[in-house]
Amino acid sequence: MKILYVVSGTGLQGGATKSFFAMADGVAREGNEIKVVAPDANGVTVAARERGWEVLVVPYRFCALPSWHTMRDKLMFLPRLLKTVICNLKARKVVRKFAEHYRPDIIHDNTSVTDIGHYAATHIGATHVIHVREYGWKDFRLVLPFINERLHYPKAALIAITDDLRELRGKGMPADRCTTIYNGVVKKEQIRYNPDKEPYFLYAGRIQEAKGVRDLIDAYINYARKIQSESKNPMRMVMAGSVTHDPGLYADLRRKLLDAGLDGNVEWMGEIKNVDKYMSRTAATVIPSLWEGFGRVMPEAMASGSLCVARDTGGTAEQLRNGRRMSGHDIALSFTDNAGLTARLLEVDEAFRGGEAYKAGGKYEKMIKDSQKVVENYYLCEEVGRKTLDFYNRLLKQDK
Repeated sequence: MKILYVVSGTGLQGGATKSFFAMADGVAREGNEIKVVAPDANGVTVAARERGWEVLVVPYRFCALPSWHTMRDKLMFLPRLLKTVICNLKARKVVRKFAEHYRPDIIHDNTSVTDIGHYAATHIGATHVIHVREYGWKDFRLVLPFINERLHYPKAALIAITDDLRELRGKGMPADRCTTIYNGVVKKEQIRYNPDKEPYFLYAGRIQEAKGVRDLIDAYINYARKIQSESKNPMRMVMAGSVTHDPGLYADLRRKLLDAGLDGNVEWMGEIKNVDKYMSRTAATVIPSLWEGFGRVMPEAMASGSLCVARDTGGTAEQLRNGRRMSGHDIALSFTDNAGLTARLLEVDEAFRGGEAYKAGGKYEKMIKDSQKVVENYYLCEEVGRKTLDFYNRLLKQDK
């Protein structure tokens, strides 16, 4: 089988990229031929070529309307839109010619924010898979025009990373051309548990409003004040993630902490590669995202043996439901608002100070180990390639 993958970006630390390689590596292991289209020669392009895959590099942008949030955004809307349209029209032409020569069986857009694969597929009559990894507006404040038109191309098919996304985007599509395949997050041998925890909370992800970091810092300040009122020292907060996406937010949060006298309690580490080591030792990994498409950090943390404190929305809510369905009880601590998050931080602090919460028979030991069984059942890298290939084969039989 010949597959042409179109990626939306080339950063290696993003969830979509990690999930792409988990899927594509599994597809390639079965002897299938892979080529990739990428918007620049960085990250993903380098990693794909190291695997021996041919990569076509051609500049293109998200198939999304420009931002409309600030006065500058409004003034720049039309110029930005024009640049995007011209850039993508050029890219479509190049990719279409590439596809004419390659003649792939499947053209697979790795996210729903690009339309390059759609135009190549319609031109050569190929089966087109759109991998829906995001809501659009809820998680990234992106307006995705014409996505429904792309999904209703006669040979279009949809892979969603949660049931909720499949139901959202798959409306009106034939049921046998839509499927849910959870992201491959870890390999089975990576699952481990260390009962010896250290007194800090961990956040892992970009420093952005959509990731809920403002709520997290507000809740941490409320938690710390409560702990200090009892003449105790609050646990540290370790923030592992890039601040470059929203430096204004980062500066605002630092000011808040400084005003509260807690700036020294929060460690801003930037983007790190060994975050799993911090996950294995933390008292809890906090996932405060306002609305995740999937929430990759949560199964990564669970696999590392971390207790998770997760907002009960979007993809993390579905992971919580999967855990309850499989184990019969909660596999993480959930919250819906700031008061709930503050209460969860206080709960973890109290349990940690007791000294037995993570030991055999402790308050959190079974919860964590049962969460790891959920990871084994739903989110292993070994499974995502096989499930994707099964779906490809079904589609190709229909599209003969």
